Amino acid sequence: MHRVLIVSLILMGQYLGTAGVSAAPIANITSPTNGASISQDAFTFSATASDPTGIEWVMFHIQSYGTGTNPGWQMATNENWCYYYDTTYPYSVTYDWSHLYKGLYTITIGARNNAGEYRGYPAYVITKAMGTISPTAAQITFPSDGSTITQDTFTFSATANDPDKIEWVRFYIQSYGTGTNPGWQMAPDKNWCYYDDTTYPYDVTYDWSHLQNGSYQITSWTRDNAGKIFTTSTYNITKSVNTLPTAAFTMMTTTGTIGTTFYVDASASQDPEGAITVSWQWESGGEWINGTTTRTASHQYSTPGTKTITLLVTDMHNATATATWWVVITPITGSISVVSTPADASVLLDGVDKGTITPIILTSIIPGTHTIKLTKDGYYDWTGTVTVAVGSTTYTYAALIGSNTGNGTATAENYFMQPKWGSEGSGDGQFICLRGVAVDSYGNVFIADYHNHRIQKFTPDGTFITKWGSNGSG
Repeated sequence: MHRVLIVSLILMGQYLGTAGVSAAPIANITSPTNGASISQDAFTFSATASDPTGIEWVMFHIQSYGTGTNPGWQMATNENWCYYYDTTYPYSVTYDWSHLYKGLYTITIGARNNAGEYRGYPAYVITKAMGTISPTAAQITFPSDGSTITQDTFTFSATANDPDKIEWVRFYIQSYGTGTNPGWQMAPDKNWCYYDDTTYPYDVTYDWSHLQNGSYQITSWTRDNAGKIFTTSTYNITKSVNTLPTAAFTMMTTTGTIGTTFYVDASASQDPEGAITVSWQWESGGEWINGTTTRTASHQYSTPGTKTITLLVTDMHNATATATWWVVITPITGSISVVSTPADASVLLDGVDKGTITPIILTSIIPGTHTIKLTKDGYYDWTGTVTVAVGSTTYTYAALIGSNTGNGTATAENYFMQPKWGSEGSGDGQFICLRGVAVDSYGNVFIADYHNHRIQKFTPDGTFITKWGSNGSG
């Protein structure tokens, strides 16, 4: 009996307090009522509270996933409730729940007196009868489900709507790395990466050059400012990006002469996806040799100069690559020995003054037919044609005819010397370095054959007559 009384007194003391008065305030929700249905975006949340020591504050609670636009409200630690302290009678606050969706919500209050005692009160259930049930979940607008993408980058885009606010749209792609994409992060499972776009329009450019061709999954999430997340369906897309071929070739030599055969080898050219065809252009602006799968080729040039060889590689998707080399073709030339009587005549080759006088050997002459013109004051101009062969010297002799005009200039028509003879060597009628020519009154021609150490005599038409002389000082 005494033990029961003691327990009863302890419980009563906890209720009445040490001074023998109420140990906790008394409070009740006055609005809204339990079970109320509210069809406005805002309502008045009010309560009564009393205590002999006075009320320090009344705390209003509502089940919510965000404080919305309500000043002074705070989120509870568990993030499922928000609350507001009112320290002034009458105890009430206007709550704007336009950020919340249509449905059922729980409200409650708690009160604390000036003695520091707190009491919470039973919860009411109220209904928000207006507004949308949920936002429109993000819908992927590009790429479409089942699409094939042939570029290394594409635009990932989505639409999302909410009656209040979208916090972000999160783009996901199945990937084993973020590549060179700024702002993308790897998901914890490391099989997906994602990007949060907080600004309308919701899109992001994704570079997947670090990924191999194949099938990938994409999806998107939407989070609103109430903290709710909605997901879209998963799409399957295919990466099918053509890898460009590479072009490269080697040469055994890059210099030669007219007639040199240049060999090229394009075996180093390749394409990781299949076969390639090879085309050649042997000099800039020239004709392309039709594509073939044969990697080797050869070519000869008929003119001197620097030539640009271009290789064109084409893959099975008609993607191309090129490579170039340069070759230098040195001309094979001959020479012309020009002797005149008298000497010291100016020499023009194909109309160009060579800046020299006879006797002279003109070197590095392109094989073929050329025109020689000799001029000398007091003599008629002399003109003749010569044919130069590869690697040999053509000898030309001119007997100039005086003009006898008294003014030292030629006024008559040109005279042509048709006969020409000789070749390089030591035999009769051959020469090695002509140094002088003379003509007697019969038209016979005497030629100083310097390196053969002799004088040779010819008829006017070039027939050998005789020779004399030898090497020595006597």
